[in-house]
Order: sequence, then structure tokens, then C-alpha cells
Amino acid sequence: MPTSLNSLPFDLVHVIASSLDVHDFVHLSRVSRHFQNLLQNESMARRTLQQTVLYTREGQIVHDREGYYSSRQAIERVHSVRQSLGSARPYSVSVLAYGEAFIYSEGVLCYVDGPLVRIIDIHGGSQVEDVVRVLTINQRLSSRVASEPSVLQPFDETRITGISYSERILVCLCESEATNEHWLLVVDLSQHRDRRDPFRHPLTCTTKLFIRHDRSYLYYGTHSGRRSDGHHEWLITGLDLEKGRPITTKPFQLADFVGSDVGSTACFKIHEKHLYAVSNQTSFEVEEVDWTSYYHYIKIPLGDKKPDLKAHRIWQRQHGEGPINDSWTDLSLQKDEQTNELLIIECRKEWLGGGSANIRTYYTQPLRLNTEDHVVPTCHFPADDPLTRTLDEYSKPHFSEPQKRIRKYYHHEYEQSRLDPRNSAPRDFILAKTKFRAYNPSAMSFIDLVSDPAPVAAGSARMRDRLRLRIASRRQKSPLVDDPDCPGQMILRKPELDKNNDPIEGSEEDFHPTEIHLWPPDDAPTEIYDVLCPAGRVGNVEAIGDERSIIYMTDAPSDATMGRGNARAIVMISFDPAWGKKYKSLIMPSTRSAAPAKEMKLQLDNRSMSRKSCNRASPRPTPEWASSSASASFTFASRPKRQRCDSDSSTTVTGTAARRPDKERRDMWKEDAMYLSINRGYRLR
Repeated sequence: MPTSLNSLPFDLVHVIASSLDVHDFVHLSRVSRHFQNLLQNESMARRTLQQTVLYTREGQIVHDREGYYSSRQAIERVHSVRQSLGSARPYSVSVLAYGEAFIYSEGVLCYVDGPLVRIIDIHGGSQVEDVVRVLTINQRLSSRVASEPSVLQPFDETRITGISYSERILVCLCESEATNEHWLLVVDLSQHRDRRDPFRHPLTCTTKLFIRHDRSYLYYGTHSGRRSDGHHEWLITGLDLEKGRPITTKPFQLADFVGSDVGSTACFKIHEKHLYAVSNQTSFEVEEVDWTSYYHYIKIPLGDKKPDLKAHRIWQRQHGEGPINDSWTDLSLQKDEQTNELLIIECRKEWLGGGSANIRTYYTQPLRLNTEDHVVPTCHFPADDPLTRTLDEYSKPHFSEPQKRIRKYYHHEYEQSRLDPRNSAPRDFILAKTKFRAYNPSAMSFIDLVSDPAPVAAGSARMRDRLRLRIASRRQKSPLVDDPDCPGQMILRKPELDKNNDPIEGSEEDFHPTEIHLWPPDDAPTEIYDVLCPAGRVGNVEAIGDERSIIYMTDAPSDATMGRGNARAIVMISFDPAWGKKYKSLIMPSTRSAAPAKEMKLQLDNRSMSRKSCNRASPRPTPEWASSSASASFTFASRPKRQRCDSDSSTTVTGTAARRPDKERRDMWKEDAMYLSINRGYRLR
């Protein structure tokens, strides 16, 4: 019998390690030098990667590009990213660019810089960016198409009001200020010879416009369809990007699909060659007496000319669980990094059980088609419920038996015990101070970007605005619990049973109470806060996040954007250790990464770009920015005053070198990334 872990045979260690998730795998490798050497085995690491994180970016790189880096390296990077996010200890913070609007999708940042759109691969750590002269392409296409309006839009009357990106396809929403027309401009950014020609698609309506696309198909929707009772519904139009024309002659209408606000009551996502539409609303009219709410979803195959638009339903909640504060409701679709299935992620702030304290909770629901979706609802109601006597022939209540939730699929921001008045009150922020909110199911973390003004210093006239990161995360408990029959012994936690007495998958998992972290700490160097909030005041914030970074832009101008017209600083908080290494100009802190935050000392980077080198475009008036939903994949800017972007008179500067004359005749080219010339940020560990 082995007397220690080091005595276990290799085959047994292989079996054990192959069944661990990435965190346990890394922790086991740090138990001793012996295990560190054993777990360098590529076969062992590859099996762990395939079973737990195959659908992360690192997992896909190892799977598709053998030899790029090892499975062991991929596991370490995934672990580092999740640990950094869950503990609110980012690796770097920096100003990426100055732009007027941006979108961050698939690890790629696209931002508007006057008449140009710039694209840079953040996940890949690129030091160059693609530059597209969108308005030049638009002008050329306008002159070629005879069916377009005879009054062509000159540069000073056409502006880019939104952008979308996926799989090297850039989509720009353009608007003519002279005619108030809108159209989509689709540009292929790929470098191979069979690159598709750009094309334009006119829009008849932009009411609550959303766009989702991959490399082959584009779908956009507007909330402009009409029902017979006067309520609005979504109209969806599909485009074949290879042919450059609509899939059908008329858009199709999502009948009985109730949600109307993208990111709050409805969400849309393309996944595995299907467009998914999900709503958390059950009916257009409010039912005075009702018992159950459902998610409704529609699955549309891409390119299908006659799709099945029947809405399926999944149980959501019982109304008896308590009232909901709708102001905090968020709805999104995310990919499970372990199974690749879609997850419905919904945030609800509820007065659980009708109590006096409301708690924010993220609920996760796998989007799986099951037989219950097709069951015709029957007219049975809860037994012995006195409210059933109030129903009449006009009532349309919904009722299903409540389903059991397992801890894996819901995450309370606070445990009930922390809300006890006898305990210390948790640090909370009102909705107006919460500028961005999201949830990362892999790191099991609430992610908030909050406005938290610094205390008034002695002699100061007013408080200084600060942006801070607020993370509420939990960790999984050991699967072992005390054996009630044998004191001092441990047994595996037993799974819960469903109504058929079958074990529920994942129900044996349990979690430690949520821990809340605020970063930077109050006594952090002011230079970090200056990067996080370049203008010194917050205002409205447009932010988008993914599993390894948060990118945002405030609507307040800063000194560095003077002379840039409508441009604002685009800031990134990165949890990726690889990105910090790409920043050769960032200043390292003088203390070790393990040092407490209060001991952190940073040096100010004096090599920031001068005002002269910041002038990338001719002066333009400052606009008012519209707030956008972080969960949508399309970013909109409000209408700025008319500006002239004539290609013959405008001058674009990158760093300190002016644009070369040969670029004046090209639509696309590459330049050094703007963050290299801005050179403003910190590597924190």
C-alpha cells in the first residue's frame, strides 16, 4: 500500500489527473516537485484540456494548430486568466486607442477614427492593426450602383454610426445626414486573393437595430413588425455574404416572441450555424394572476429560406419566489467553454420570498431542446390556491410544476446570512453608479465597473471621480464531506435526485460563500486611477467584456483627446498574462506581484504621447454619446455635428509619422498599433 501521494504509480496518477479541471490540475502540479514533473506529461495535460477547456481560445489553438504551444502551457494560461479575474488582480491596464465608437468581439477590437475604422487582434497580442478607409469604399460603391439614390452622399454628409465584426468580416452602419438614409457596408478584411468585394445593403428601418453575422451569413433585426392587436414584433432579414444579396425577398416576423429590449428582455446570437433568439418574457399583456414564467427561444438555421419559427419554452421561475427589480435585469447567451453548448445567462435582482432585502443573482440555463418544449400547456392550476377563484374567461395564466435548481446554475451575490443587520453590511453600489455589469460562468464571477469617487482630500474643492473594478466570485468546495455514519471519515457528496429519483447531473457540486473584491485599492497610486479614468470624470460609459479583458470608453474628453474632435480614450483592463508581456513600454511595479496591494508602488510613465502626435484628425466638435448595451454586438454613437472628412484635405497621423502618400490611393493597409505610440499604461505583476 502506498503511504503517500508520491508513491502512487504513474498510471493511477494519469487517471486521477485526467479527470481534474484546470484549477485542480495546476494545484496538484504545485504540491511537490515530483508532481510538477509528472504533470508535464503532454498526454495527461491534453486529456484534461479536452475534457474541461477544449472550447476556450487556448483549447482551440492546441486542437487546430499542433505545436503552437503545449497543452500544459494552455492549461496554465487558462488558469491564470480565471484566477486573475476571480480575485480582481488584473495583469495590466492601459489606454489602447482614441476613437469615436468601438466594438470588441471575438478578441478583436474595432474602432472608428474619423473616416477610418481600425482593427486590432487583442487576444493575439498584435502590434499592428488593419486600417480601412470605409467612407472611400462607400463613395466608390455609391457611384457604381445605378439603383442607388441619384443624390450621392459626399464625405461631409456621411458618417459611421455603428460597427460589427466577426470572422474577418467588418460591417459598418452608415448614415447620410442629407437624406437621413441608412445602409450597411460589408467589407471582407481577409488577405487571400479570393477576398469578396465590399457591398452595400440599404435599410428601411433602424428601430432597435441589432446585427449578428459570421463569415457566410448576416442577420439583422428591427423591432418594427406589427401584430393584429397593435403590439410590435421583431422583423429579421438575412443576407448571404458570399452572394451579397438577401436570402429571402421579405423579412420574417418572430410571432409571439415578446422581448423587445436587446440585452434586457431579448438576446440574439449566432452559434454553430444557427441564429438563436431568446426572450425572458411570457406575454405582451400583464396577467394579474399568474404562477410561472418561461424562457422562449427560436432556433433558425443560417441560410434557410423557410425556417421553422416556432418558439420553444424552458422553465424560468415561479412568481412565488418573489418580486423582481427589472432595472437590474440582464439577458445574454454565452458559450460553455467545456461543452460548447449555449447558456442562457440572466441577472435578476429579487426580493426572495417577498423579504425586505433584494439580492442580485445570476441564473444559468443550458439551452437544450427537450420533449417538454412541445407539450401543449394544459389548464391545470395549483391545488387549493385561492387565487384560482379569481380567474375568468379572459384570464391567460401560466402554470408548471416548479423545477429543482442546483447550486451550479445559480449564483447569489450575497448569502442570506450576510444580509442580517447584525453582520457588517456588504459594499454595494446603486444602479446609476454601476457603469458595466456582466457575469463570467467559467470564473464564477460577477464583473462590475463602478463609479466610486475618491474621498475629499484636505484643501480639495470637490471629489475626484474614480472607476473601479468590483468582482464578486465564489470557489468550488471539496467534493468530500463528513461521513455521518463514521465520524472522522470523509465520503463523496451525494447528488440530488429528480422527481423520478434519478441523480441530477452536477448537483453534487457546492461552493464557498461569495467573496467581493474592489480594485484598485483606496491607497493605490493615483497614476492607475488616471489611466482607468483619463478624463478625471466618469459620465456615461460604453463597455464590453469577455473572459479575459474589459474594454471601455467614457464620454468625457481628456487632455490627450484635445484636437481629436469626437474621439475618446479606449481603455483596457486585462486579465491575460500574455498581453502584459506584449507591452514592452509598460512600467513594472517595484514590488513583487505577491505583495499586498497597499504596498504597491508604481512609477509614472513619462513617455506618453505628446499633444502634437495625438492629432490624428482635423478638429471636430465634441458630441453627446449614447449609452449602449454591453451585451449587444453592435455599437452606436449619437449624432455629432457635421464634419468634413474629405480624403484630399484630411491628415491622419500615426504616432509622430504622417501617413504616406501611397495610402491615399488605398482602401486598406496596415499600421503600427496606436497603443504603441500612446504608450500609456502599467503592467501590474
